[in-house]
Amino acid sequence: MTNREVEEMGPPRRGSLRVWAIRIVAVSTTAAALVGGVGAVSAATTVSPDTYAQTICSQAAPLGTLSTQLKEAFERATQAFKAEPTQGNAIAVRQTTVDLFGQLAQGADQLVASSQEAGIPDVAQGARFANAVTTHLRATAKVLHASARQAAAIDVTSASKFGTGFQRAITKSAAAVKRVNKTTKRDPAFNSPPASLHALVVYMTTDASSCPLDSGNA
Repeated sequence: MTNREVEEMGPPRRGSLRVWAIRIVAVSTTAAALVGGVGAVSAATTVSPDTYAQTICSQAAPLGTLSTQLKEAFERATQAFKAEPTQGNAIAVRQTTVDLFGQLAQGADQLVASSQEAGIPDVAQGARFANAVTTHLRATAKVLHASARQAAAIDVTSASKFGTGFQRAITKSAAAVKRVNKTTKRDPAFNSPPASLHALVVYMTTDASSCPLDSGNA
């Protein structure tokens, strides 16, 4: 492999990495089967908006630690490949990418289930809001699962093919997440949310890096 091939292979731009690492919103670390179908919020219990936000955010809390650990492993593998661009190191980068998407997807699956059991916030159109949250999380999980499959299919037979496939996978993932977020922002349920849920909406529809456990501190 030539030096030029190694440079072509390079990792995604830091901005792109931030998009799919941070915008993978509200995931936990527990693996669970993906909840099938669109479905509605199964728990009809009405809860205070603060309690609702705290339930969602408590499941999202491990996101920072998980994403940091996965990104660190990914970056170590990438640096190892740049130092020694062997097929073995290319395979390692591919695997850490699959692990990153895959583990976050598993966490997203669990959060989908958790959001269905979080109840309905006691605000106007609370059921619509809760269903919109679940729909957004399910769409995010779908993107992550697809991204893991795309990463697993990256060709590692040469640095050039690896670099092309790697960038394509990351670009497709970032574009898919962007589409999900764009759709979320347009959802009427998230337009002009009550103050008690505003911070949660900001977290779900922007690059905010943490979920507010106290939804009143928007």
